[in-house]
Amino acid sequence: MNINFKKGIKSTVTLYKSLSPVQLATVINTDWRSFPTSLPDQKNFSPKLNKSYAEMLARQMEAAYHTAGYVVAFQLQKSFIDQFELQTISYQEHYEYRIPVNQLEQLNRALIGQIELVSAFSVHDPRIWKKPPRNIEFLHSRRQH
Repeated sequence: MNINFKKGIKSTVTLYKSLSPVQLATVINTDWRSFPTSLPDQKNFSPKLNKSYAEMLARQMEAAYHTAGYVVAFQLQKSFIDQFELQTISYQEHYEYRIPVNQLEQLNRALIGQIELVSAFSVHDPRIWKKPPRNIEFLHSRRQH
């Protein structure tokens, strides 16, 4: 966990988030100072504790579905993020916070400095997970019968 304790300055936590090209454009339009506060079809904003986890999601999800995926880093006041539970889906490196989208305005106020682009992935990268053909379920079910 990246936590900075500086004399006379509030402690901060560095977190990472994978973004689609549209989400990145929204961040750029705020001069790298905030995340969009409306996320259609999402209940939570889920920043990651580890850059490698955010990069995996940017490669396997964002780039595969949107032609490009990005990872941004940002610092939050530790006092803000401490109100949320650190959770994991499966592996220790998959830690994330789940912040309800109705609290994104508060998150944006707790940002320290600007959001920073740290990684970018293209659909042309050979490491990108390829979306399976639409008929994959049909083929799989036929083999089982």
